[in-house]
Amino acid sequence: MDYRTERMEAMRVLCVSHRGAYNRIGEAFERLCGLASENGIPMMEGSKWLGIYWDDPSEVPQEELRSEACMTVIGDPSVPVAEDVASRLLDAGTYLVGTYVGAYSGLGEAWGCIWEELQRRNLVPGKSPCFELYMSGGEDGLPEEEWVTELCVPVE
Repeated sequence: MDYRTERMEAMRVLCVSHRGAYNRIGEAFERLCGLASENGIPMMEGSKWLGIYWDDPSEVPQEELRSEACMTVIGDPSVPVAEDVASRLLDAGTYLVGTYVGAYSGLGEAWGCIWEELQRRNLVPGKSPCFELYMSGGEDGLPEEEWVTELCVPVE
């Protein structure tokens, strides 16, 4: 993986929450796509898709892991009230970013690598959540080995 530190601007995202194994977050993305389509949610040109991960899977039981499927949006979208839907502002800040190329099944190992890089650089994790930015994937007609995901860890 290639690593860099990058200053990111704040991002407004529409989120659908997911509880359970991180590799099952696809179900929340399906719900998010449906909500956006049904409610005419305004997406920015080049809207980004991301997954926010709140818990450390080495410390939290798999069935209790919390994550969110998200897409960047313009303004504060109006959506039907639902317990699993939220609009949030991801804070601007500096992030350690690792660019991973390959199937989503390899992301767990990639997260281990970025945490090692964080320690190697003597960086301190920030208080904002970690997230994955899905730069390209199957929806782009690419084979799994060419999918690009950026792993983003906030740093102080």
